[in-house]
Amino acid sequence: PDAPRPYRTFGYPITPAIFLLASLAMMGNAVMTDTEGTLVTFGVIGAGIPAYFLWERFGRRRDGAAS
Repeated sequence: PDAPRPYRTFGYPITPAIFLLASLAMMGNAVMTDTEGTLVTFGVIGAGIPAYFLWERFGRRRDGAAS
């Protein structure tokens, strides 16, 4: 953590906070204007989470057996 960094983010911590607020505003706008489509999108993303963990679990086992 104390290592010298070659680059610092301009405006930190304000810049990431502005990005976070803008992202939340766009997500809120999507929910308000197209609720059904947005919920389908969240559902697809949510379905990918268990798929990711299953892929990690079984993919690593198969990779470990090959070595």
